[in-house]
Amino acid sequence: MSILGIDVSHHQKTIDWGKVAKDGIKFAIMKVMNERTQQPVECFEANYRGCTANGIKRGAYIFLGSKSIENPYVDANNFLNILDGRELEYGIWLNR
Repeated sequence: MSILGIDVSHHQKTIDWGKVAKDGIKFAIMKVMNERTQQPVECFEANYRGCTANGIKRGAYIFLGSKSIENPYVDANNFLNILDGRELEYGIWLNR
C-alpha cells in the first residue's frame, strides 16, 4: 500500500490544501525555518493550519547549511522554538 505525501516550502506560495487532500495526499513535510535568517518561513503557519483543517498529517524540516554546521545547537533551538510544541505525526526532518 502506498501513502502519498509532499514536501512544501515557500517556493509553492499559497497552497489550496482542500484540493491537495482531494488529490489523495495524506501527509506534508513542511519547511519551517530559513537557515540563513533563523526566522520562520513566511508560509509555515498557513501550511500547518491548512494541513490540520484538511486532515493531512504533518512533518517539519530544516536544511543544515554552513551556519548550522558552525552552530547546530542554535539552529536546533530556533527550530524547536518556532515549532512551539506543535503536533507532528511525521516528526522532524533534518536535510543536508
